[in-house]
Amino acid sequence: VLTCPVLSDHHRALARKGGLKLYSLLDLEKLGFRYPQPHLPPDPEDVATFSYTSGTTGGPKGALLTHRNFLTVYCAGKALEVENFPDDIHFSYLPLPHVFERVMLLAVLGNGAAMGFWQGAPEKLVDDMQALRPTCMPAVPRVLNRMYDKVMAGVRASSPLKQALFQRAYAAKLRELEERCELS
Repeated sequence: VLTCPVLSDHHRALARKGGLKLYSLLDLEKLGFRYPQPHLPPDPEDVATFSYTSGTTGGPKGALLTHRNFLTVYCAGKALEVENFPDDIHFSYLPLPHVFERVMLLAVLGNGAAMGFWQGAPEKLVDDMQALRPTCMPAVPRVLNRMYDKVMAGVRASSPLKQALFQRAYAAKLRELEERCELS
């Protein structure tokens, strides 16, 4: 059984030819109203999804993730007061199989915020951000390290005056951040 948002007779014929029956989302909703079923919530230890790791810290493997896993991460974010709001715009650029991105999307959807997805081309990342104007964008160390390396390479390639101005601005920003942390 396959679902498709918009179906044509051509789509249905192709599915029949392959031995499949094709349903639109509207078809499934009608069946649900016609044959209501009791809600059976999952057990916390039931597998919610699986994720294949890239092998960054070892060999690639499939990890089974339970509903408890997802809720624990979501609740930890709430406990740390990491929130988003209905007027936020989430910028999704991490691969959708990435568990951190999945948790973020659940939080965004749960709070009614908007989300936008990058075009998939690293060279268009800045263009995507300018078009979307996100208010939240989760990051992972690998991406932050790349950004840092690129900025620092630009600083090293600049004139001594620009390097000195950068170092002064950077030191001022660090002081400001340290003061904020002391106040909270």
